[in-house]
Amino acid sequence: MWLKKVFIGGVLVTGFAVTPAHAVVQSDIHIQSDSDFVRLDGDRRLYQEVKGFFDKGYPASSVMLHGVSLGLTIDDLVYLAVTSNPDRAQEFYNTAMSLLPSLPAWACNLAKTNENRYQLNYSLADLGPKPTIAAVAQRFFDGDQRLIPFPDWQNGAAHFQAPTAEVAKLKGPDYWYFPPQKRIASKQRPVFVSLYLDTKKIVVDDRYGQLEASKAAGKATVPVVVLFNEAYQREVSRFGKKPKAGKIMDAFFASGEELTPVPDWEQGDYQIMANTDELLKLFDVPKKQDVDPARWQEITQSVQKNGFKKPMLITLQAEGNNRFLNDPARLAVANDLGIKNVPVDFFYSRLNRLACGQLATSCADQVCNSAIAGGADPGICVPAAAAGLSKAPASVPPTGGHGGNTREVSPN
Repeated sequence: MWLKKVFIGGVLVTGFAVTPAHAVVQSDIHIQSDSDFVRLDGDRRLYQEVKGFFDKGYPASSVMLHGVSLGLTIDDLVYLAVTSNPDRAQEFYNTAMSLLPSLPAWACNLAKTNENRYQLNYSLADLGPKPTIAAVAQRFFDGDQRLIPFPDWQNGAAHFQAPTAEVAKLKGPDYWYFPPQKRIASKQRPVFVSLYLDTKKIVVDDRYGQLEASKAAGKATVPVVVLFNEAYQREVSRFGKKPKAGKIMDAFFASGEELTPVPDWEQGDYQIMANTDELLKLFDVPKKQDVDPARWQEITQSVQKNGFKKPMLITLQAEGNNRFLNDPARLAVANDLGIKNVPVDFFYSRLNRLACGQLATSCADQVCNSAIAGGADPGICVPAAAAGLSKAPASVPPTGGHGGNTREVSPN
């Protein structure tokens, strides 16, 4: 577990940093906060924790500072606050406005407009008694509407039961990831349906045989989980049968295109099989003599016994066109053993933030829009100074138990 420290107005605010997501999860709020996030979709528990503080009546300034220390942006905090208690909307807005000059740069999210960021969610009940993928896709493609809540699919939950015939008809040659070579079938794993906002494409994943099993058993429906991709996200099959790592990197750095995250990289799901020689040219990889002998032997024995299971993780950072490779010693061992290709997953980081204090007008507009989206009257959007709000820092409430507990990950 690690701690994140943030100085706001000369006060040290310490909170538990957010754990990088190990499996695909989509937030019921469309947040794009890259502070301590590996994926663009943060853990829903974080928002529930902060909203819980608002629901319990904690001082607005305390909760907002706590939320910022956890990596949330100020506009999203205002939205959570107003939805928890619309009668306090003016107070929440004024508090946020008074904090703007003191917040860190990333706390004002200018990566996208917050128009339609919140209010276009809907529930399964809105689809009627017989929900279909076509109905979900139409709502998404026409108006960026997203079905919530996102299910805990690893424990057997799904968005809904879709007609088996419909899923079979939609299944095509496109894909956004590969399962491990020695995949383990899971009765709990649903069929994933990936929707692409930019291209209006529907990609069905049945790599674990759920659809075929349902058809063979004569079942009329099959459980599905729908992934709502942002406009800049792409399926990896779009890059050809054997895409190079460099080509995928170039697409991100040139135009911001990202690959759809795999369902679960810890279980071996990967996006591409990258050529070892290409990766050696793209990254600084240690020589054998530069790696601890015990560590080298550990990796070697594991790979020889079990194969190269865990994907290499490549993180691309938009600012500065930076790229990072986790545990490059594994790649060095793979090369030493003559392994020509290794599984790879890509992670992305793009801050795209400007300091709230420097461009307060733009940030204030987002705070206002978020408050209105949460149910506030547009008339609340007046300068904080006019409301006579004090800028004195407040204490931070204790965390609610959802922290940054990390796990040791097997190197192979």
